[in-house]
Amino acid sequence: MGNAMTREEFLARCANAWDSGLCTLDRIKLLERWIDMVARFEGGQVHIFAEHLEAERTRLNGMYPSSGLANDLDGYALTQLAAILSHPCQTCAADPKAWWTRPGFCQHQKQRNCGGDEDE
Repeated sequence: MGNAMTREEFLARCANAWDSGLCTLDRIKLLERWIDMVARFEGGQVHIFAEHLEAERTRLNGMYPSSGLANDLDGYALTQLAAILSHPCQTCAADPKAWWTRPGFCQHQKQRNCGGDEDE
């Protein structure tokens, strides 16, 4: 991202994610578990990482990896949430109809920072 986003821009992204139904308590808890899982793996705590993997297997109830990410409704919602929060363009990040997970298709290619100003 380019410039730092303002509080108002961040809250507009949060409002979009909220209004889009992405921010349930269960999903926020799942996000925390996923972040903890990566941190444990990077920290060499493989036994705890393995416990997280087992919890994911249980949560997904035997869904095969070939089923696709979009079939994991909560997981994909978190992907969308992260995409809204990190989208390079404020216009799309706050737009409920934008394709947040595909910033390459952003119609605002010149607005590649949180402030929405055109890059020089």
